[in-house]
Amino acid sequence: MQQIKDWLNSSRPYDAGVALYMRYGDDKQMKELFTEHRTPFKEKKLVELLKSLLNKSAAVKQKEDAKTENLKVNSSATYGWPAKMSKELAALKAVWLPLFKQRENLCARLYDVALLGKTDKNKEMEAGQMAHRILALQDEINGIYQDREYYIKHNCFPGKEQLFKPVVSDVKIAERRLTVRRYLTRLKNELSKPGSEKVKLKQEKKWTEYVAEMNYINEKLKRPYGEGIPKRKQ
Repeated sequence: MQQIKDWLNSSRPYDAGVALYMRYGDDKQMKELFTEHRTPFKEKKLVELLKSLLNKSAAVKQKEDAKTENLKVNSSATYGWPAKMSKELAALKAVWLPLFKQRENLCARLYDVALLGKTDKNKEMEAGQMAHRILALQDEINGIYQDREYYIKHNCFPGKEQLFKPVVSDVKIAERRLTVRRYLTRLKNELSKPGSEKVKLKQEKKWTEYVAEMNYINEKLKRPYGEGIPKRKQ
């Protein structure tokens, strides 16, 4: 929080203050407000918010120290990711990690770029673009966190647990079983090939759907659980 203290003790350049709030603030609505055009109200509000953040710095530091100590004890649980994960959850984490790193990098650079923006219009514009990107990344990351927590609780991704049931009818259930088995075989081959993390995540989600459907069909036909599902390499 030394940067906030330095800013409050300086001439308080607006763009640099906004950059600090983008990095340390937690009110999404205020962050969005500060990316719009400057007004006297926003200047006053920015000072109030940064003073509030500074007053809470001792508590924040204590919390961060505790978090750091906890990570040393169990680094595998960093940012809520469990130590042991299914292939589907691991694929989701692989999508999350570069987004998270990009956001952290932008937050670390934003203050310095905004300071340069005091005398350089291009840097001022760049700082604004960075702020918007940080907000967009946070939205993506929050969505991934929601999917992760849902998967941990339900062992499937949101909206997928009953997606297959309307497709299956008692009359054509045997025919559907052959179709699902073909889909699983094809997905198994696709998942064994190189590909982007986003594509792999979609394939893993689809694999989970078809596995659930196959087990549902097996139950209807009184077949063993897992029958018809191709084995994948661990």
